Amino acid sequence: MEQISQVLFALDKMADINDQRVNRYKHLAEKSKDVESKLFFMQYAIQAQTFTATLNKWRVAYGATPHTPKKGSLMSQAYSHFMKVVSLGSKAFELRECEVMESNALKTYRTATALSFLPVATLQDITSQTNELEKAHYTLKAFRENGAHQWQAAFA
Repeated sequence: MEQISQVLFALDKMADINDQRVNRYKHLAEKSKDVESKLFFMQYAIQAQTFTATLNKWRVAYGATPHTPKKGSLMSQAYSHFMKVVSLGSKAFELRECEVMESNALKTYRTATALSFLPVATLQDITSQTNELEKAHYTLKAFRENGAHQWQAAFA
């Protein structure tokens, strides 16, 4: 029973980080003025939603209810609003914030995969998601460093 609660805890933490990713990328897509960046950010929002759906499949398989997004604390909401105001649309700043978010997601996923209590089938899905997160992190870093001149490269 304890092993199942550990698995559910790990699944919940990964779903939480994907909720953050969905919210951030949807916000960036909505405020983007060019089609390429809208598509780029929506691609990652959809990816995060897909990850959460897979994690929910495993939550249900272990007898739990699907993950429900948590509303952030008042402090985290204030910080998020502050960061949106401070960025003033700076593409490099936004990409850096996304890069940090992806780095945090990778830490969460790597911690979950390092723990031996995850069953093999669940671990395979999480490892696949980790690989995709690594690609997202690398892409965001490359765009930030190169000035995001070629958004189309993200879809290759």
